Amino acid sequence: MTSPGAPRWTLAVLCSIVAALCAWAAAVLPWRAATTFTLATGAVGLCHAATALLAWLGSAARARAWRLQTAVSLLYLGYLTWNVVMASASIEALYGGLGRGVAVVLALGWLLVALVLVPLSVWCLTVHGGWPRKRHGVVAVVVLGCLGWTGASRARARVTATPVIGAWTEPTRVAEGVVSALPPGSARLPESRPRRNSWVPTTGTHCVRPPAQSPITILASWQRGDPDGRIEHACVQAESLEAARADVRALFADRVTPVAFAFDVVTAVDPLERVAPIVDALLLRPGVDGVCQSVVCLAPWQLLASDAFGALRPVPAIPELRFGFDPQHLRGLMGVQAGADVAGLVRIETASFVVDAEGRPQRLRRLRRPGPAVARASLEAGRRAAEHYILAAQNDDGRFEYHRDPFRGEVSNADFSLARQAGTTLALCEVAEDRTRAREAARASLRMLMSTQRQFRGLGAPQSQQSCRLDR
Repeated sequence: MTSPGAPRWTLAVLCSIVAALCAWAAAVLPWRAATTFTLATGAVGLCHAATALLAWLGSAARARAWRLQTAVSLLYLGYLTWNVVMASASIEALYGGLGRGVAVVLALGWLLVALVLVPLSVWCLTVHGGWPRKRHGVVAVVVLGCLGWTGASRARARVTATPVIGAWTEPTRVAEGVVSALPPGSARLPESRPRRNSWVPTTGTHCVRPPAQSPITILASWQRGDPDGRIEHACVQAESLEAARADVRALFADRVTPVAFAFDVVTAVDPLERVAPIVDALLLRPGVDGVCQSVVCLAPWQLLASDAFGALRPVPAIPELRFGFDPQHLRGLMGVQAGADVAGLVRIETASFVVDAEGRPQRLRRLRRPGPAVARASLEAGRRAAEHYILAAQNDDGRFEYHRDPFRGEVSNADFSLARQAGTTLALCEVAEDRTRAREAARASLRMLMSTQRQFRGLGAPQSQQSCRLDR
């Protein structure tokens, strides 16, 4: 017997499709089992499956199941809407313009879900009634708008870091004080230094107190100036700049003079809180933020060196899709007890510095020197830097390094290009100031290029010719 106003075949087909989509989403999309998203999506799928089954069987109970399905679908859509609003506000507060782009992507995802769930819900309300009165609808819209505005404001406040008293006002002054306490010649690189040293941290840097409890916290890293060239890390915490300088001076009292000195001054802290699935993985900004768990910290560059921002695979079915950090992976890097969510992690904003060849602190922006400083660099200084790099980047077989990991020191010659090898050799011949070393490097390169020659019926491939005079 068919219930009045309760369609059968069309409802059965549509609910079956939606149930299959929900089952796929609950099984494939989450990167962890038993998440709130999995349970909520599974509940929506079960409601649609029950309605579809009753409709296929022609049961009169399908009308009640349809109404229940509509209520669950609208509640689920409200749950997604709240999470999208909170996530969008958080990402926009952290990333600015880029965050607004991510918010648009989240809104498009929400729209796809709405296109699947809303038509069936509207159809049910049209057939069985339940539309709110005009006055009630206006009140509901106002209430929902106020809730959305309140939630967005709260989300922005949750990702706003609290300045650390004492250090945040003058990070450059703190940096100058640190550098003045270093042993003389700390920034001068030795003539021969290990080429394969790894700056990837094997564990986090241990502090005495959490950064929030110290007016000055400095995460320092340096390479030893001895033949081993080991990479070391230390956390300096003090109540004043003078005390910090004394601690830095004591740090190298009985050690080999450090070279390649880099350090981060902690300027603000922000305990991480759960915002929304997926978005939690974006709460640390690459190249800008570091992270701490209690007294164990990783500086921004250490997170990049450890490839921490490509550790999360949110969709197991698409292993190539990687973005954001995984809290469990981060805690493993720091050597602390693992946890599955961001609760307990503290985001630290820092001012990053390196010591240049003249022994002065250079502030970095996203681990790079600011554009104006690069623009002021002379052409001659750039030429000298290029010559030094090329001469130091030649392998024993004559090839110039094709790709070097800046943190691990690993060299890869995958997709090696003879044309680039020849072009590099030509550039070295034209601009090198050290003619003796340039001549040796060019000859080694030409020998490698000639070794690739192939003969065919008495003819050889075009041979690289010396296009500049090395005896000038």
